[in-house]
Amino acid sequence: MKKRIFALFLSALLLTTVLCACGDEKSEEAGGIGSNGTSSSGEPVTGGELVVGISQDLGDSLDPYQMTAAGTREVMFNVFEGLVKPDSDGNYVCAVASDYQVSEDGLTYTFKLRQGVKFHDGTDFNAEAVKYNVDRQTVNKTEDMLYADFVFGDVAECNVIDDYTVEIVLNKVSTPFLNNLAMSLGAPMVSPTACEANNNNLNEAPCGTGPYKFVRWD
Repeated sequence: MKKRIFALFLSALLLTTVLCACGDEKSEEAGGIGSNGTSSSGEPVTGGELVVGISQDLGDSLDPYQMTAAGTREVMFNVFEGLVKPDSDGNYVCAVASDYQVSEDGLTYTFKLRQGVKFHDGTDFNAEAVKYNVDRQTVNKTEDMLYADFVFGDVAECNVIDDYTVEIVLNKVSTPFLNNLAMSLGAPMVSPTACEANNNNLNEAPCGTGPYKFVRWD
């Protein structure tokens, strides 16, 4: 009996393997790309189209500091990046920042920034861009920037040290500050040029540094 069950299991496993192999062959015949994202020659393929289904439409603003709908945030998380982000273990790791330090009194956060990073409109990401983003949520915030107080409520000022170094000074010790920066779209960096060109309204032209560039919303 055990031998018969094992034989049936082995047959099913072989059938599954054959079907998977056939799927790859059909995929390669149709578009030249197998299920593992490589061409028939084994080389990685750039480009193509990825269709992902989500449970909600983009229900509100595309400005990361005004959006509230979970579906919108799920999509736009791919367009924007922050200074830091959480890894799979919940630790804070660098995103567009390359390093950060916290002063002994817990009030000053100094961020070293990655060099060579550009916004999707081709403009440079640098310390001035970080200051613009922080000031946009503190000094120049508007009533519809819903997350400004949540993320930047304890920020006293943001200072440019050099082209790729910026410090954020708090007015009091804030234990969750790094967590707020790292959370999903907690403190995304948006293009100052795009903001100015669209009268501070990123709903029409959301522009970040993330892996995906916003082109249109059909």
